[in-house]
Amino acid sequence: MANQPLKIMNAKALFSIFFFFSLHNTSAQQIAFQTNLGKISSDKASKMINQAYFLKTSIVQHSANGNLVFSEKNTIEVDATGNFIINIGSGKNIAGNIDSVNWSDDSFFLILESDTSKKNQDYFKYISNIRIPTDLDQNNLEGMVNDDESKGWGSIIIPNAKGRRPKKITADLSTQYVNIAYPADTYPIYRHYEWFDEDANGLGNSFMLTYSEKTRHEFFENTNKLGEVKLYAKAFQELQIKNLDHNIELFLTQPEKITNLSETYAIKGPWKLIYFIEW
Repeated sequence: MANQPLKIMNAKALFSIFFFFSLHNTSAQQIAFQTNLGKISSDKASKMINQAYFLKTSIVQHSANGNLVFSEKNTIEVDATGNFIINIGSGKNIAGNIDSVNWSDDSFFLILESDTSKKNQDYFKYISNIRIPTDLDQNNLEGMVNDDESKGWGSIIIPNAKGRRPKKITADLSTQYVNIAYPADTYPIYRHYEWFDEDANGLGNSFMLTYSEKTRHEFFENTNKLGEVKLYAKAFQELQIKNLDHNIELFLTQPEKITNLSETYAIKGPWKLIYFIEW
């Protein structure tokens, strides 16, 4: 099956059920977001290399000036290249509960701004769109790719009958991993991906929810990947967007074995991918 287009199956009604289950059942999870300070505050980036910085992090609903649903204070460490990772949900709470956010409700925006209670810290504010609503219109396209052989990877080719790039791609992936030392025991992985590209330039924002032990939700900006399948820092696989113009091509990378604390883990499968395409 490797390097061959994977078989597409019909998935009517399955997507809607999985989609709403996914977005309503988050629990005790953080959202990992990595960005570069130079992108959000270029005039201050050089001052902050290898330093701690204090932020107020907020999630608002509907618009960038919409209703506040969650807010906290975070401390970040900016590395030598200006990059930093913020684990939203790990800071000192100001308002709301990130586990109570109903992601299926609306658009959501992430706002990062300087913590004004700290002295001698330059102010900046950065806004990014985490999610746009899903339009469950019958004219959109849904389907399912199923791997019963527990080893499938490669291209998933979806016909693009509209002749234009999609506005949003949503996918739900389920699979299993195994600790190689105890191959009789398998553990489930569930991952919900949403990628949207409103200006149709081929790069969009990707929001991922996970329901697997030891993992975080994730948010990426300006990317052509839907997301990752992982338990620790290194991913087992990536789900990428290879083409959007003639046929939509998604690509599931070849699984890798992952070693953590002297234990080795691997994807065991089988896996199932349910997708929904919007124009």
